[in-house]
Amino acid sequence: MKKFFIIACSITCALTSFAQEDKECLTYTSNNSDAYEYTYRPDGQVLCRRHMTSGYPEVIDSLYYNAEGQNIEKVAFQEYNGLPYMVSKVQYTYYDNGLLATRDNYNTYNGPLEHSAHIVYEYDNQGRMKQQSQYWARDLENPFDIIKYSYNYYGYLETVEEYKPDNWDETVFALSSKIVYTYDYLGQCLNAKSYYSDSFGSYPVDVNEFYYDYYGNIEKIQVTDPNGNIRTSLKYQYDTTCPASNIIYPKTNEFDVLGGHPVKHKRTSEAFYEMKNGELSLTYETAYDYRLLNEQIPDAIRPVSTLAELNLCHQGNSISAEGDGILTLTVVNAAGARIGYVSGLHPAFNLDSLPTGTYIVTVRHMDGNAHSEKILVK
Repeated sequence: MKKFFIIACSITCALTSFAQEDKECLTYTSNNSDAYEYTYRPDGQVLCRRHMTSGYPEVIDSLYYNAEGQNIEKVAFQEYNGLPYMVSKVQYTYYDNGLLATRDNYNTYNGPLEHSAHIVYEYDNQGRMKQQSQYWARDLENPFDIIKYSYNYYGYLETVEEYKPDNWDETVFALSSKIVYTYDYLGQCLNAKSYYSDSFGSYPVDVNEFYYDYYGNIEKIQVTDPNGNIRTSLKYQYDTTCPASNIIYPKTNEFDVLGGHPVKHKRTSEAFYEMKNGELSLTYETAYDYRLLNEQIPDAIRPVSTLAELNLCHQGNSISAEGDGILTLTVVNAAGARIGYVSGLHPAFNLDSLPTGTYIVTVRHMDGNAHSEKILVK
């Protein structure tokens, strides 16, 4: 029979990476309809993302990492009728060289989570993405979508081509869309031209034009139709006294605040314009807020005092979580690797499978509020 002892309560999970206390991290972006709030691990990787949309329930993404610091899972919670529900989950695996290998999507349709899709990533001998093949979970033999990437002589991304199976023969794939990139002599992307394709040929859709300031920051992204008429314009502002090397921007397998564009300085805001009645009209402005990394709450987004107390209960060889609504229970070993994870109204974890050692058990509410205990299994 496994024996375990509480060593300490209300602690933060131990992480092996070095904390970058001197850096600022982007913690909040907001406009007239959407807001995002981010918290980070001490190593600068995103721990949680909270998405607030006007008129819709909040969504909270919680990210989990292995001992190598690789993001192995993202779990999304959303509130319906006053109760929190786990609405989706994404799991990742990696090749031995650290590159992302697979992604598995799980979604709920007013019921338990169901495996919905599986994606496989392939790379060339330089570690560049070469292809991704997407499968429905019900058919892991035949992809429903294939995306291929090619690069120019200088190593810059040149084309992204999407192929879909024929309606009559799922083993035959045809080009359905394409993006072509061009660059200047500095290696800055000037534009990305989009096309859609059918059995008769390829047709232009729109063009993303990229503009840069004196320092090389992406300054404006303008979208035009095939005839050169402006549709939208997105403009960015920067604090050129603060280099980007001092800033941590949210970036995960799922999202990248910078969109992959070059940034040399601290971004302070953005403004989005749409063409209306022959004129570009301001649709929204987004403000960027920052905080020093060591000022982050390491295992919560925003503790809510109105919640019932979160507790860990010990019965026999198992440990369970108690609290209001859907909870997640995570078990992490002394090296920082997650070796147990369950969720539900009263999630429980059996300790029989654990070797002797010290572990940290964390129960987390969907709003990010968390309670941890260190236990010793003997």
